[in-house]
Amino acid sequence: MIKKLLCSFILFISLFQLSGRCIPAAADEMPKDDKLLVSASMEGGITVIRAITTLRPGDAGLITIQGRPGVKYTLSSTFRIGNRTTAVSQWRVGDSRGHATFNWFVGLDSVPGTYPITIRGDGEVLRLSHTVLP
Repeated sequence: MIKKLLCSFILFISLFQLSGRCIPAAADEMPKDDKLLVSASMEGGITVIRAITTLRPGDAGLITIQGRPGVKYTLSSTFRIGNRTTAVSQWRVGDSRGHATFNWFVGLDSVPGTYPITIRGDGEVLRLSHTVLP
């Protein structure tokens, strides 16, 4: 129980410590195995530039979006540890090109499954998902 709580706390802290250290990669720097989400549905002007969202415990996830400069974008999602579902939220402001990058680490005790992600900003909504593999 203590180990699970510690892993959850480390994940939580990691999400917020990385908030100012995200640097979007140029298109020619992206690994060939990165997969853009087919399940993404767009209800506005937010588009996905890069997404690493099929992950194993211990991996780092990443979503870079194209929005508008200066707009605050908020990512909301969930993940499970044991029988408990935990909500997470991060925000980023679009840089001078309108890019915003969200990242996270999958805890070693995260339950495999597919979880929803919602990104909102300036009245626009993007819905996608991330998958934790066994």
